[in-house]
Formats: sequence, structure tokens, C-alpha cells
Amino acid sequence: MFSFLLLFLFSTNIILSSNISTLHKNIKVDIYKQSDFQENLSLSSTNTWYEFKIDHCKLQKEKLAWIGSIIFKSKKSLKLKKLRLKWNGNFIRTEKLGASLYQKKEAENIPLPLEKNLICDGKWNKNKQEIIFNLDEKLIAINKYSLIISFPKEIKKQLQKGSFKISNDSLTIKTI
Repeated sequence: MFSFLLLFLFSTNIILSSNISTLHKNIKVDIYKQSDFQENLSLSSTNTWYEFKIDHCKLQKEKLAWIGSIIFKSKKSLKLKKLRLKWNGNFIRTEKLGASLYQKKEAENIPLPLEKNLICDGKWNKNKQEIIFNLDEKLIAINKYSLIISFPKEIKKQLQKGSFKISNDSLTIKTI
């Protein structure tokens, strides 16, 4: 059985999940047996907070930060179609929260938010307090991603006190 960290978090809030056998029932898996899912895919995440310096005068009111990494390990070729990250913390009142997934390069200690590394931009839903990524990403072997967010300066402390988690219905995966 795989044990893994199911919550994607910032700051020092770390919550370990139970093992995948109790969680996979709630993950959307299309055209894929639940037992195969359990045996062939695992997920882990790490938390961090690294703020990028922005010199552009238009962006002085915004911040840009790398908040963590997500790693998928797959024994078979799969397609990740959707990923939801649910906010866990005080209600975020802004519409101006941006999020992007970037491919993490092995040689980089700190990910570079460059267009060539961009996998997908997410959409912040203020009412549901979640970021939704609609993807068409092939998962083979080990796939590493960095989550980078942009946000107004005034919500920085609120973001650092809360966390994003991968919700029960957060993954949509298809076989290839």
C-alpha cells in the first residue's frame, strides 16, 4: 500500500493522510479500475514559500511566490485531466489570485516561472475557494510540478497561515 501526503500546504501546517486505499474511492478515475489506480499511481507534495522579486512597475501591487511542489509517480501511462486545490483557511476575498503549474526541472533548486516550463494556468474560484487546473498532462514514471501563485500584497500573511489541499474529488485521471 502507498502512504502519501494528500494535502498541499504552505507554512508549517503538515497533515498526513491515511493510506491511498481509503482515499482512492473518492478520486474521480475514468475508464480505470480502482485497484489499478491504487497500484499504479502515487502522489506526494512538499511545502515551501519562496517569493520572487518583481521589478516591473505595473506589478508593484502584486507578489509572486513558489508555494510548493507536487509529484506524481505512475507505473502506467495516464492522463491527468483535472486537478483541484481547495483553500483551507480564512476566506480569501480577492478575485485576483493567480496560479500556475510549472514543470520542475531537476537541475533547478528554485523553479523558474518561464513560459517554456508552463504546464497550465489555474482558475481561482472565489466563491468555492479553490483553484482548478484543466490539464491534458501525460503522467509517466515521475512527474514533478511547481505551484506558483500571484496575489495582492495585502493577503500575503493570510496565505501563509492557510493551506491548499487536494480535495476528495480533486483528480480526474484517464488511461492512455
